[in-house]
This record gives sequence, C-alpha cells and structure tokens, in this order.
Amino acid sequence: MFLKNLIDIETISELKKIIYKRVDFTFFIISVFILPISIKWSSKLLFIALALGIIRSIYKSDFSWFYKHRRIITCYIIFVSYIFLQGLFIEGYEVFFKKFDKAVAPYLVFILVPVFFIEKEFVKIIPKVFIAGLFFLFLLILCNSFLDSSFYSRERVLEVFDIHHLYASLYILFAINYILSRLLKKQNIFNTTTSLICLVILTVFLFIFKRKAAIVVYIVLLIFYAFKSLNLSRIKFLIVLSLGLVISLIFSKYLIDLYLDALNFRLKIWSAAVESFWKNPFTGYGTLNEYKTLNYQHFLNTDFAFLDSNFNSHNQYLTLLLKFGILGLVFFSLPFVFFF
Repeated sequence: MFLKNLIDIETISELKKIIYKRVDFTFFIISVFILPISIKWSSKLLFIALALGIIRSIYKSDFSWFYKHRRIITCYIIFVSYIFLQGLFIEGYEVFFKKFDKAVAPYLVFILVPVFFIEKEFVKIIPKVFIAGLFFLFLLILCNSFLDSSFYSRERVLEVFDIHHLYASLYILFAINYILSRLLKKQNIFNTTTSLICLVILTVFLFIFKRKAAIVVYIVLLIFYAFKSLNLSRIKFLIVLSLGLVISLIFSKYLIDLYLDALNFRLKIWSAAVESFWKNPFTGYGTLNEYKTLNYQHFLNTDFAFLDSNFNSHNQYLTLLLKFGILGLVFFSLPFVFFF
C-alpha cells in the first residue's frame, strides 16, 4: 500500500505520456531517478538526454525552449565563454583542450538543460521521480544490509553506490523540504499518511548518514514549518519557543564539541582559501586548479598534515571564487537575478 501511494497512478500515467512523446526527456527522467544512486551514471545519461534534446530541436526546428529561457541561457553562455577564455589563457591551448571534458563540459549543462523545461506537465514530475529514486536507494541499502547480514554505514554506501554522505544528506533535505512545503500548501504529492511515513523514513536515514550540518538544517526546517503552519497564539508560541530551547540545550550539551572540532578543521582550509583568493581575486586560478592552489597555500602556512589529504575549500562560494574569481562568480550568479 505504501509503495502504491508513493508511485501514484497519476504519476505513472504522466510518465507513460512522456515516454511516448519525448525520448530525450525520458532519458533525462531516468538520469534524475538514478542520481541518488550514482552521480557518474546519472551524468552520462544526462548528456545523452541533452544530445537527443538538441537533435530533436534541430529536426523539428523547435527552439521555443531557447526563446522562453533566453535571458538565463545568455547569461550562462557568457559564463561558459568566460571559463573557456580563462582556461586558454591560464593553461594554454594544448593543455586546456586535453582537459576540456572536465574543465568546461560540465558547465555546458547550464546552457543546454532548459531544453527540458518547456512543458509544465513534464517539469512538475521531476521532484517526484527524484524522491522515488531516493527511496529506491534506501531499498537497495536495506536489501544489501540483509544479504550481507550487517547494516550499511555511510562509508559502505559510498563504497558500493558511489554516493558521498554529503550529497545523500542534501538529497534527503530536499525531499523533506519538498514534502513539508506541499503539506503546508495542501498540495500533497502523496496522501497525508504516506507523506508522514516518507518523512519518518527520510529522517531515519538522515541520522544514519550522520551529517552534523544536515541535522542542524533539518531542525531549522522543522521549526520554520512549525511557525508557518501555526496561527501563533501565546500558548502555541510558548510551546514552539520551549521546543527550540530544549533543542538548543541538547545541542550545547551533546553536540557542540563535535561541531567545534569540525569548524576548527574547516577554518584552516577556509583561511588558506581566502589567502589564495586575495592573491588573484578577479580572474581566479582556473576550473581544475583548486586543489593545487590550496595545497600550495597549506604548505606556505606550514599545515603539512593537509598536503596529503588533498582537501577542497569545503565551501561552494570559496570554490567559485578560487576557480573563477569575482568576475566568474558574478557571471555565474546573474541568472539567479531573474528567479528573484
């Protein structure tokens, strides 16, 4: 009954229409479904879907997706062109084109993926398929745990499914936020009972993956939706406030040391990233030079323990600044202006 509610009849009907109507979108949907299981295979299917989408557009002379999203696509064309020119200038012609698949190809997704975002009935099914793929990952974890007679830790999940616990936690938080937002708006993707069961399962696996920051975000989400859903009389406000204080006390007593250890570790990396950034703030070091740049700065800072570990900057904004500089960050951020 739970699985029947999770993959509802309406969703299956919509999928059948998509498979019949758009082969390229079918590949895209499959790539979304397996994203929680394998980023590598999902990426391969995504590029196949993009290629089919462009071929379909050329064959049918239908570029409505470009005209509908032209402002955003134009901004990303500028961003990818900037990466292209930056790579040629920093790496040189021969080296850059040898690394083209890693240096530039991933960012072409920004330009081409709007080919799928033109028909509303197709787009609205994407989150449902993603959440179904996430639950399929949970099912695989449980099945493998049963077959191996030992529960899969997050390290074992990474080894078998090629999914880092950071990404798994991000996927789970997305699913929790999506389901809670639909419950609040009474636009349930499942019925209420199934939604609550999904939230419980997602919560259990979030704690299994043991990402401290993700757990904090989860608590903030619950408090946020609690405030949004209640007509806050004084009594309700006091209840929510008391709950927040209890959570804060538990955090300060049992979790604060873990967070401080993680923060101290990251502060050294962030410090090296900021120092490196200020040495070349406008254009950055190139899309593939983040690790090399940080390792050199760790050496200058005598943090020799970090050299063999090959850490990235542990912060996406710092990563963008190190790779592309202020100019690149501005070009990358421009499309978000249109969303707001």
